[in-house]
Amino acid sequence: IDNIQATIRLLMNRNGIKRFLIEDSVLMSYADFPVIIDAIADTGSVFANYARVSEIHRWPSKVEALKAAGATCVIVGVETLDDAILHSTNKRTL
Repeated sequence: IDNIQATIRLLMNRNGIKRFLIEDSVLMSYADFPVIIDAIADTGSVFANYARVSEIHRWPSKVEALKAAGATCVIVGVETLDDAILHSTNKRTL
């Protein structure tokens, strides 16, 4: 977590980058999500985040936490609309 903060701050201070894309589609599922998102919020950055549809529905409070931490965009992951393909890849619908 310290490394995430340090990297974001380095990019902000050294390179003037203020907006980030967090490419982790299961960020909300981590047990330490509150700690991670608080660490990102403390940097003052603005970010977008990937999220699975199932996680968005399961944890609306975590979506609110993303927004409060500086998220301005959530990129919604859609695997496929075909149930047979979802089943064959051990995924499921809502």
